[in-house]
Amino acid sequence: MDTCGVCISPKEMHAQQLRDQFKLQILSTGSASGSAYVELGQTKLQCTVRGPFPTTRGGYSDSCQIDCDLKYASFDKVNSSSAAPSGQQRDEKHLSSVLESAIKPIVCVDKYPKTTISVNVLVLQSGSSSDCSSFSSELSASIMACSAALASAGMQMYNLLSSVTITCVRGGVKSSGTAARGGAGAQYEYFVHPNRSQLVDKTMVGSVTLAVAGTISGEVLGSDQPGGESVYEGSQSSFMTSQVYSQGRLPAPQLLEILQLGGVLCSHVYHPVQKDCAIQHALDTQSNVGDGSDTSSTA
Repeated sequence: MDTCGVCISPKEMHAQQLRDQFKLQILSTGSASGSAYVELGQTKLQCTVRGPFPTTRGGYSDSCQIDCDLKYASFDKVNSSSAAPSGQQRDEKHLSSVLESAIKPIVCVDKYPKTTISVNVLVLQSGSSSDCSSFSSELSASIMACSAALASAGMQMYNLLSSVTITCVRGGVKSSGTAARGGAGAQYEYFVHPNRSQLVDKTMVGSVTLAVAGTISGEVLGSDQPGGESVYEGSQSSFMTSQVYSQGRLPAPQLLEILQLGGVLCSHVYHPVQKDCAIQHALDTQSNVGDGSDTSSTA
């Protein structure tokens, strides 16, 4: 799998290259209600879902509690070399909290009163390849893995949740085919899970992780070649934004453009892969009912 970061713009989305860097596999395990494995760029992780279980917390609740726990594997060399144990624990706690906030809106929590759903993510390989984007694609990959694992567990959901992290940098020599953006001579570039070597002589401006449920209608992706149709031309926003997590100080025009780019990428790159994989898993499960065999589906 090619893990080189992708430089995108409204006229050059490089959709196929991004699809090639995304692998989703829904797993069947005896000890978990649902499980999924995701590769996104350099990031590799697995999510398991257990429950719903009767809650042990006091008082009656008319909805379920979703408990998220994200951990880095001890053999994750990228993460272990870039953070002390105490800092690593803070990152895990913070990402767990953000992850919980992102996936809770897509689950029909009112269907599971006074219960708890346990969601556990294990990062096998970190995508944090640069200082400019602390969590790189771990958060995006975790969100999509959780969404797939919840679906495979049979949880009632409003939709699958797609996610992308876009990093904005400024300055340096522009990559081929990338348009300069912004005013006052500023040149802005947008990367999806960039490598350290791609950001040499560039200044970090900020990064945004967007979680989206649903799709955007219309011919909005255009061509992967220079001169393709603008992503905004003829687009109709019909998706629900579940979570926006940003780092850095992004100028308003760049933040708006990143949100628009991210919505299109989630809708037309990642969501179709998730949907196809979930459908295939459901068909495989149905065809294997009664024979006791495990099923797994890959997209």
